[in-house]
Amino acid sequence: SKQAMIDYGDSLRFSKGKRAVDLYKRALFETKNIETASLAAFKAADTYLSMGDTDNAKEYYGKILKGNMGFITKDPEKAYAFAKKLAGAFIFSQAIEVGETTLPKLNKKSESYEALLGDLGDWAAALGDSEKAKANYKRYLSEYPKGRFSHLIEAKLDKLNFGTKQDMGTEDLLKIASKYPKEQVGQKALVKAMKSLIAAKRYADVLAMEPKTAGLPKDLASEASGYVIKSEKELFAAKLSSNECKDALLLLSKKRITPLASEEPKLFDCYMAVGEMQKAYELAKKNLAVKDL
Repeated sequence: SKQAMIDYGDSLRFSKGKRAVDLYKRALFETKNIETASLAAFKAADTYLSMGDTDNAKEYYGKILKGNMGFITKDPEKAYAFAKKLAGAFIFSQAIEVGETTLPKLNKKSESYEALLGDLGDWAAALGDSEKAKANYKRYLSEYPKGRFSHLIEAKLDKLNFGTKQDMGTEDLLKIASKYPKEQVGQKALVKAMKSLIAAKRYADVLAMEPKTAGLPKDLASEASGYVIKSEKELFAAKLSSNECKDALLLLSKKRITPLASEEPKLFDCYMAVGEMQKAYELAKKNLAVKDL
């Protein structure tokens, strides 16, 4: 009789979904057979899902996962397809639960095992569990260093690390910037690396990176430009202070920075040293009213 309720529900499922669900639930709660109960719960959940009622679908899928996971995973390939179905409905926590139980049942040489390992990382990332996502991505790259999806998984891991690792070093940032120059993650890494180099007073390195900033979106371009000008000012001051006149004047010739008043005496000496008499004269004339000078 309980199987008859399920079969009758099947005949109504696509025309009278609510009536079908009532029949499945009646079979579920009246039967004492776990397989029949699992089948009824599964069909109720599936019908809820087809009706767009995700919350009830999760509830009834959950009854199976908690009470009889073997009903789902007895056929690993079908279980993987089911996990993907859950993920497609944004039910990521249950997709992971099914996927993690199914993975050991699959042959490691099968395409499904490899794909599921990558999917588990994606589902964890979608759920916001960065550590679990990283662990699955790392496991994939460890087991399949030259796998079908290795280049995609490596990129996902890089982006996840960039988004979650607060103390990422300059060299790691530069690697990401180099690998993904036209993607947002690479562009952000580039600007973040420039900021890190400024903090380390590696001003020449920042200036050397300027060509890579071409094509940055407006907000990042503005930030990068600020770092370039800052580096130019600091490097100019250092070169001027150490009497490296040619280098100092070359930086000044780009006409993006203005010397400080306190730097003008040294700048005058540099103009004289390299024979830039007109510029030396103009600087002297500007300062005629300054008694100390």
